[in-house]
Amino acid sequence: MPGVVCAAVAFWMVVQIVRMRSIAWRGVAVEAVCDHNKWNEGMVSSVCVFVAPNGEAVKVQTPYFKEPVLEVGEVVTARYDARAPENAVIPEYVEGDHHLIWIGVAVFVFVSVGFFIKDLA
Repeated sequence: MPGVVCAAVAFWMVVQIVRMRSIAWRGVAVEAVCDHNKWNEGMVSSVCVFVAPNGEAVKVQTPYFKEPVLEVGEVVTARYDARAPENAVIPEYVEGDHHLIWIGVAVFVFVSVGFFIKDLA
């Protein structure tokens, strides 16, 4: 049973990566303005805001870095899912963050395979 849980988590992670990359490539382009920088345990993420077609303000943020990547007031291009504008990314920061996610997926797959082999024995 633990193998199934690990496999499900790995699958979910892959789906999230594919979703983010799809939005980064094919999403609706919009200008977003850096609203503030959010600090967490010595790392910082730039939080940007854009207005969706329905008039709602949507926040999108970069991954966490050691130093702010955007200055408050700086304008960047964000992309969002036309069906769900809250699913948004800043494309230039999507690519660099995936290597850590892929490492996580690989660990979960490795653990899942181990549990499946153990369950078969």
